[in-house]
Amino acid sequence: MKISVFLFFFLTSLFAYSQEDSTINYRQKGIELVYQHRYAEAKEAFSQYLESLSAPQRKKVEKDINRFIAICDFSETAIRDSVQVHIENAGETVNSRYDDYNAVVVAQPDTLLLFFTSLRPKGEYPDSAGRREDKEHVFAAAFTGGQAGEAAPSSPSTGKYISVAGVDHSGEGAVFYYKSKKRFGDIYRAKFKKNGSTDAGKRLSNTINSRTGRETGISFTANGDAYFISDRRGGAGGKDIWYAEKSGKRSYKSPKNLGSAINTPLTEEGVEVSADGNTLYFSSNGHTGFGGFDIYKVQRTPDGNWGEPVNMGYPLNSPDDDLFYHITPDTTIALLSSNRRGGRGGLDIYVVKSVVEEMEVEVEEKQEVNVDNEAEAAPVEEEVVEEKSAAEEQIDEVVKEDKVEDVETEEEAQVEEAVKEEEVGETESKSESEIEIEPQS
Repeated sequence: MKISVFLFFFLTSLFAYSQEDSTINYRQKGIELVYQHRYAEAKEAFSQYLESLSAPQRKKVEKDINRFIAICDFSETAIRDSVQVHIENAGETVNSRYDDYNAVVVAQPDTLLLFFTSLRPKGEYPDSAGRREDKEHVFAAAFTGGQAGEAAPSSPSTGKYISVAGVDHSGEGAVFYYKSKKRFGDIYRAKFKKNGSTDAGKRLSNTINSRTGRETGISFTANGDAYFISDRRGGAGGKDIWYAEKSGKRSYKSPKNLGSAINTPLTEEGVEVSADGNTLYFSSNGHTGFGGFDIYKVQRTPDGNWGEPVNMGYPLNSPDDDLFYHITPDTTIALLSSNRRGGRGGLDIYVVKSVVEEMEVEVEEKQEVNVDNEAEAAPVEEEVVEEKSAAEEQIDEVVKEDKVEDVETEEEAQVEEAVKEEEVGETESKSESEIEIEPQS
């Protein structure tokens, strides 16, 4: 049977398209399985995707697919150690169909204020059916008990890009902004006025702000040392975390890059340092994680250097972008930004509450009820026994180290009388037995 040249080429093209579509399906299938936490199946789909490609095609995508497989390997183990937190969307009072992100909370004398960055059109708040803008604006809202009130525009000055860069927890209540007109941008410090608004802001020193880069985020220790985000020259690639030691009221020593253990060839973002300067939180898409940007924690070692970054786990991190982790003045509540599934659109702001803290409150309430009810008082007695056992262990340890001091009590006097009639080898055990009873009285 003869086949026309046109039909031959048509069938060949159809076969090629069908094969290409099949390879795309393998890749998409793998991604969907990652979202379902079916990591073993996802790895199999990604492997099938690579096998379905020609050698030249495989060479182009192999690095990316191997990264997906590495994400599966990490997630398969890490998801079993879920972090005990409760995460909820901050809601429509602050989140829109546009990107809303990098939220910080500032303590004021009578209230807490939430500041965040949004890409929504400034004149069409709270929502808009218009086209997306790539122009950043700052919004603010009251923040009480982990709940945000209705947000309103709060940009301190004019400029093409105005976004939140950080917050001053020293008590002065300042907010830091990133301001840019063209390719480069700097960080400004804005103070609060008596009416609650902020002033136009003052540019930070040239030590922190560079002439050839963008400084987009900053955080300070209690003594004023600065950790900030910059894409200046001399970094590992993309945006890096830099450190500048405070040397005067508003002056700093030359900044230092935190090095390859923390900074990667990709991007680090959303830095937050603890008041004592010993714990650092940041986001990165260069370290192994659940996918996209993940939130990491790194602590200072006894020798003063930084240790290895640790992924903060699920559900803080997801297969999507999770970044801008900031702890609020209420240390049981934090904020993060994510474009995870289930949001209102783009990046949304999420409130993170400590489940451990909530459980402790519930336990205390239950114990108060049990004290009033004699029939339910048994658990309280068990806790007393546990406390006695801990005390006994401490006493045993002290006795072993020969650090027990003589205590003048009636019980010990009886022990000493009994010791005289016993062998020396039994003295220590009986003395300990009498001392162990003492916590009950």
